[in-house]
Amino acid sequence: MSSFSLLKPRAVLLGLLVALGGAPIVGLLSRLVASLLFRWAGGSSEDFQSFFVSTLLLPIVALLFGLGLTVAGGITVAFLAPKAKLLNSTVLGLVTSALLLLSWGWMPDWYSLATLVLTLPCTVLGSWLMGTKQ
Repeated sequence: MSSFSLLKPRAVLLGLLVALGGAPIVGLLSRLVASLLFRWAGGSSEDFQSFFVSTLLLPIVALLFGLGLTVAGGITVAFLAPKAKLLNSTVLGLVTSALLLLSWGWMPDWYSLATLVLTLPCTVLGSWLMGTKQ
């Protein structure tokens, strides 16, 4: 049986939905909550933007949540494609990385680079957490 016959596009797409669908939601919600708290404390939107860029806390929290969702995407793929967990999670990581290149510049460069570098290992980690026996 060839490797391509073990590829399960539906599993990869659902993993992509978990990884990319959840990450922007978490990122936007964390930024929205932080913005509201900042305004509630009397700051302006310009103050918040400079605070957001100069403070590492918010991007680090968003990065950790996003990578956690990427691991969850790998787990999803491994669950849906049990005969080829590693193959399908690797494809998920590559597709996710390619799509993340499109969003370059929305966050600080270090954040985008960290996300790009860590996405593939996180999807494979999710697969590994489900067991790598194929």
